[in-house]
Amino acid sequence: NEGEMVRKLFSFIIGYFYIQIEGFYIEKFINICMKQNIFLWGIKRDKIGSCFAKIGCGDFEKAKEIASKNQVILTVKRKVGAKFIIEKYKKRKALAVALILIIALIFTLSKFIWKIEIKINENRGNLEQIQYQENEKQADNNKENEEIIAKKKEIFKLLKEEGIRVGILKKKIKIEKVINDIRMKRNDISWIGIRIDGCKLTIEIVLAIEKPDIVDEKEYTNIVAKKDGEVIKITAQNGTAIVKKGDHVKKGDILIAGYMDGEHVERSYVNANGDVKGKIIYSETAKIEKKETEKYKTGKKRTKFSIKFNNFKINFFKRLSNFEIYDTIYTNKNIFSNSKFQIEFIKYDVFEEAVKETENSKEEAEEKGKIISEEKLNKKVEGEIINKNTEVTDYDTYYLVMVKYEVIEDIGTKEKINF
Repeated sequence: NEGEMVRKLFSFIIGYFYIQIEGFYIEKFINICMKQNIFLWGIKRDKIGSCFAKIGCGDFEKAKEIASKNQVILTVKRKVGAKFIIEKYKKRKALAVALILIIALIFTLSKFIWKIEIKINENRGNLEQIQYQENEKQADNNKENEEIIAKKKEIFKLLKEEGIRVGILKKKIKIEKVINDIRMKRNDISWIGIRIDGCKLTIEIVLAIEKPDIVDEKEYTNIVAKKDGEVIKITAQNGTAIVKKGDHVKKGDILIAGYMDGEHVERSYVNANGDVKGKIIYSETAKIEKKETEKYKTGKKRTKFSIKFNNFKINFFKRLSNFEIYDTIYTNKNIFSNSKFQIEFIKYDVFEEAVKETENSKEEAEEKGKIISEEKLNKKVEGEIINKNTEVTDYDTYYLVMVKYEVIEDIGTKEKINF
C-alpha cells in the first residue's frame, strides 16, 4: 500500500544495514532492542542460532553495544540506501545533489493526484476504459461511441463540481461523499466505486440495466441446435418437433420448426417455443513428460530499486542479481504522470532458484493431466456433468492424458425464419 511504499522510500533515503544476527540469545537481543526503540524489520530466520534483519544506520551502534553484552554477533552483509550511493559518488557532487533533489521532488509529487481514469461497465459487461485529460478535445478524439462520449462529459463535469481534478491533494478527497453525491445526481448508475492507487484516481461505474425490448410474438422463428450432440429430451410448446430422442444433430439443424400443420387446415407459421436437452461430449488432452525439469526457490532473496523518468531510468544497483538462476517480480509505483512526463518508482524482488529433475510414473502423469484437462473443461461446460472418463496413452518420452465429459445441456436457440 501507499504507506508501506513511503516507509520503504524513506528507509532507502536515510539508508539502512542488512545484518546477520548470530548467537544463543537472539530473541533476548531483539526484545531489548524493541524496548529501547531500536527498530529491526524484515527479520528472517536463517538456521538455529542465526537470522537476518534490517536496521537503520543511526541505530546500528546502539544495537552493537546491546549485542556485545548478550553474546550476540552482528555482521553487516549489505549497505542499502541513497546515503551509500552518494558516498560512492562523493566526488561527483552534482550527481549527489541532483539525486537528493529528485527524491525530494518525488516525495512531494506523490501527495497529489496526477491521473484520473474512469471505467464504465455497460449492460453486457463491455468494459470501456476512458482516460480523462484536462484537454477535452483530446478526449473527444477517442474512438468511442456517442453515448459513451456523452456520459464521459457528464461524469467529468460532476467530478469537477465535487472538486476532483488533476493536481488535487489526495487528503482533500472525501471518497464516500463524492460517491453519494454522484449517485444522488444520476439515476442511470447502479454502482460506483472510487480508489486511489499512488497518484492515480480510478472511478469504476456500473450502468443501470435497461429493460430489454419486448419480443414480438408475431415474428416467425425456428429453434435450431447451437451445438453438436445427441437429443435426450424434446418438448415442443409451440411449433413442430423435427427430431426425436436419440437423434444426433449438428449445429444449425432445425429442432423445432416454426410452423403448425393440421390435417384439414393450411400450414401456419409461429414463433417456435420449447425445450431441447442434448448430450454433449467435451474432451481435452494434456501432454505430461516422463522426465521433467523443475525450478524451485531456495529462499534467498535480494531487493533492488530504480527510478524511471519517461524512458530514462536510474538503477540503484550495478547488476540485478548475482544468482546463477533467478526469478524477478517487478512492482511499479506511479509517482507522477501527465500527458508529457511520467515518474515511476520500480522495486525488483529477485528470488534465487535451483533446478531439479523429477520422473513421472503413469499414475502421477494421469493425476497431473487430469488437473490440467479438467481445468480447461470446467470453463467450457454449461450444463450437468453426467459422466467423466480418463484415457492415458504411453509414448516413448511422454504420456498423453485425455479427459472426456458427458454433459446434459440446453442445445436449442431461436433463429428467425427467412422466407
